Amino acid sequence: MVKKNINIQLKKLIGNYLISRMSVRLIKRRILKRINSQKKSNLIVELDFINVKFASMCSTDELRNLERSLLKSKVRLAFINMGKEVKNMFRIVDKHRLEPEVKRPKFKIKVKNLKSLTYQF
Repeated sequence: MVKKNINIQLKKLIGNYLISRMSVRLIKRRILKRINSQKKSNLIVELDFINVKFASMCSTDELRNLERSLLKSKVRLAFINMGKEVKNMFRIVDKHRLEPEVKRPKFKIKVKNLKSLTYQF
């Protein structure tokens, strides 16, 4: 089977900095608009990071979520031409995703009266 590629240049779409989840929603809308008219099987969407200087942790995490959701539709995301800073952010996000989530203890505070909450001098 022949793989079809769609290329999206992020610099033209969002500029030099990918800093919010809203930016990723804009990317998602563009991807969905471009793939709607095509058969989704074996489709590769290339996100071209040329001249994108920075990606925030939340936007990178959201891109990974988008990547996972598109895979369910048999559409693969390919991240190309990433600079050093952007690659490092993807590594950091991937590392955090591999770490098990820490369960935090739940505290129950019982207050008998307001005097127990005030600081005594």
